[in-house]
Amino acid sequence: MHTNLKRTLTKECINKVGEMVKVQGWVKKIRHLGNISFIVLRERTGELQCVLEGKLAGVIIETESVIEVIGKIVPTNNTVLGVELLIKSVKVINKNDLLPFEVNKKEVNIGLENLLNHRVLSLRHEKIASIFKIKATLEEAFREYLINMDFIRIFTPKIVSQGAEGGANVFNLNYFGKDAFLAQSPQFYKQMMVASGLEYVFEIGPVFRAEEHNSSRHLNEYISLDLEMAFIEDYEELMELETQVIKFMFEKVKEKNENELKLLNIEMPTITEIPKLKLHEAREILKNRFKKEIPEGDEYEMLVASFREKGLNEENFQNYLNTFKYGVPPHGGFAIGLERLTAKLLGLTNVREASAFPRDINRLTP
Repeated sequence: MHTNLKRTLTKECINKVGEMVKVQGWVKKIRHLGNISFIVLRERTGELQCVLEGKLAGVIIETESVIEVIGKIVPTNNTVLGVELLIKSVKVINKNDLLPFEVNKKEVNIGLENLLNHRVLSLRHEKIASIFKIKATLEEAFREYLINMDFIRIFTPKIVSQGAEGGANVFNLNYFGKDAFLAQSPQFYKQMMVASGLEYVFEIGPVFRAEEHNSSRHLNEYISLDLEMAFIEDYEELMELETQVIKFMFEKVKEKNENELKLLNIEMPTITEIPKLKLHEAREILKNRFKKEIPEGDEYEMLVASFREKGLNEENFQNYLNTFKYGVPPHGGFAIGLERLTAKLLGLTNVREASAFPRDINRLTP
């Protein structure tokens, strides 16, 4: 019976009143009222109330089981959607076992570690899922804005021979008998791509930091939104670009994620201007607070001095350094940590909440 039906999504049901449809998803709720039962079915586009009458009423199905229902879409005043499904047949595709916690309450009242240990389940909660829908929009908007500005997306290696920022904060690995590292940043490569003549480039990808921090702000693997551009006039041009990029990202979230923002009770901030420091002010802060000096000289000598200051052998970075001997335009860029931005925007207490499967000093699974 009705074996030729294709899956219908919840959002499509409002246009199928009077039609027979097949809907598949998870059982969010089930309740029995004598000779009638109600199932709230959840799938990626929303929730659909399904009605079981007669001999189908009273059916026992565990919440969070995956089911398939076939029935007729009818109008109703009892749901937000304005329609419901009168079930003709129901099939359990995959039965749920005992859940470690209830995922269909208004709030998930469990600790962060438990939440992360059972990530697949916690992501079924609509508020938690909202975090990642908003995060996806932020990434999409960053990419869209730069493509519209004629930037070229690049893809650079994450297995490298040297760390881009030097120091000990790199993960080592054996690369066919040679020492190699996971990239801390695409910095070297995005500068090289600028020097190649592409001029405006950006990359969205993972970066790795072997920092033994156990704070609410740190991850050892995160997504970095990077860009680099040639022929800049000064740093204020970059600051203005970053301001406009973030404005666009936030506008996209307001436009695309209205429901998620309501669920999380978030009011989007208004971006006006990024705070500024004069270069000499930054030098003073570095010198007085962090005991660091900024080397002076041209773009090549400054780099060499920086490598030597970190105890690194510039010979190991010769491919990168040679770039600056071949004619390099004035350039600059910036990077935004996607998880930190998401966490800050949504008022999350820990950046791990903005990572589906976070990697920190203790966590390597799931």
